Amino acid sequence: MFWKRARLVKSDVGIMCEVCAFAEFIGYIERRVNNVRIILRVIFNEGFGIDDLNNISYIQCEEIMLKPQGNENEWILLVKLSHKLTNLNARTGRTHTIPGSRLDQEGIHYSISGSPLSLKLVVGGAKMLFKPDRVSARGLSAKKVANSGILSPQQIRIAKAAFDRGWYNVPREITMSNLALELKIARSTLSEHLGRIETALMHDLFGSFSTSILTEEQEALLNEQAFGGREESDEIQVELDRVFAIELVDDTSTFIP
Repeated sequence: MFWKRARLVKSDVGIMCEVCAFAEFIGYIERRVNNVRIILRVIFNEGFGIDDLNNISYIQCEEIMLKPQGNENEWILLVKLSHKLTNLNARTGRTHTIPGSRLDQEGIHYSISGSPLSLKLVVGGAKMLFKPDRVSARGLSAKKVANSGILSPQQIRIAKAAFDRGWYNVPREITMSNLALELKIARSTLSEHLGRIETALMHDLFGSFSTSILTEEQEALLNEQAFGGREESDEIQVELDRVFAIELVDDTSTFIP
């Protein structure tokens, strides 16, 4: 899905456009019922910074993972995000945001993957909140899926090096700066690679788990937006029954789809 930046100023994302020149989703840390914790690569507009980001109602920076180095002006942040659309995406249990989704000078490029019916529900929710300028879908090639692993060869090389050098030990036996020096890549690049690697592994490990909540009123409204109020097949109704659980789940429950 894509929203033009000029139109975003009319939405609740307008303040995000004011604060950030660029923001890219790198990977999930955690997904809860009412919020997600993610790694975000950010370039602030001139005169704006962390405090301005924290003033946005649905974003809170919990940790600065990497400050700008030298001439770089990129920040790597761990943030808690509680926007309605990201929460809906999380609650389906069968859709997730693809790393590389971003806010740039053109607008928001929001790419998600998952089961066709769950994707249809999320798109319906997006139309209900703020209609996208463009919605597109890409088909999957069975050959490509069969020949592709969870990680790329480069990601495997980086993950193996990080594991061998004690990055995943408790406590860690190497700093990110030293690991980046050994791999001969920028520290910010390494941070991004590790985020993508961990996200891919978590999705592969826990992708079949789901926890979903919506009230009956939310179910009815989203059903109308997603399906135009028309009678749907038994298959779609089964999916609706699965996704839109009537009972609310406690806010402290956690899952990583």
